[in-house]
Amino acid sequence: MFYSALSLSILVSSCFAATSFDVQSDCVDRDPGLRWLATMISKDSAIVCAESELPAESEGRYWAAQHVQNASVVVYPASSQDVSYAVQATRKTPLGTDYAFVSGGHSMTAASSSAGFVIDLKTLNRTTVLHDFCDPVTRLNTTVVMYEGGATSLGLQMATNGTGWTALSARTSTVGMGGFSTGGGIGFLANAYGYAVDRLVALEVVLPSGELVFATKTNQHSDLFWAIQGGSGQFGIVTKFYQKAFQTPSAVKVGFHMVANSSVPQSFRNIESFFRQHSDPFSLMYYALAYLPVGWPHPKVDEKEYQTTRLIVTLW
Repeated sequence: MFYSALSLSILVSSCFAATSFDVQSDCVDRDPGLRWLATMISKDSAIVCAESELPAESEGRYWAAQHVQNASVVVYPASSQDVSYAVQATRKTPLGTDYAFVSGGHSMTAASSSAGFVIDLKTLNRTTVLHDFCDPVTRLNTTVVMYEGGATSLGLQMATNGTGWTALSARTSTVGMGGFSTGGGIGFLANAYGYAVDRLVALEVVLPSGELVFATKTNQHSDLFWAIQGGSGQFGIVTKFYQKAFQTPSAVKVGFHMVANSSVPQSFRNIESFFRQHSDPFSLMYYALAYLPVGWPHPKVDEKEYQTTRLIVTLW
């Protein structure tokens, strides 16, 4: 592996407490594939069946109800090796013909949910800052942020806070860094530092076969590394990401500006003019559609009606 004497500035993110579900449930007893998995995974992992704690545990797991399927079994791995065992188990159980894995649950195509077998990475969520990491391309020591496949944007920022270093993360705190880092990765600081996929220097990946590999731009898995940069979860489950770090900005101001329907054409022209006249990569303006409570930013306490609101977001 392309490390050299890892000097660590480590802060561990524990956004989710370790799951402590018992694997002794009817679906495990009935299914030889799940029984095999129960003998292989570590004691901190869990197999949860639909007839036990699963409904309550999965409630609110996904960002939109229309993108959720009710799984028959969910596996919560505690390590990369556990993920490997879970993937191997999909070939040993009838439920594995329809399986998915989830990081933050923000997929817009229901790709991270399944009616059969789900591998939920949310307890695999450590984030650490690594100094003296040997860049596989330049062969020079650099600082990277390593985050596991279940880390969220909020978890990453909490873990790196105070270290002086950070990595490109999502604009919404609950977004999973897994989907963010394999599907593009446009964050607030993308104008200055690019997309997350282009800042990756190494990946630990569980292949569909269950094999655990380490991929970089220069080793025997360089084609896999290239495919994952934008290929989302189509080529394997990334259990560890190594993203080139940058120093934390000293201060950032954010503004949200509501746009009246009659002012939309002018707002487009204003944004275009802004980018033509400004070259500061840390100044950013973009147009957004938000589904917000009626009366936002001061809705009634019990307001339950929502409406589409046009916003211009500014950072400087």
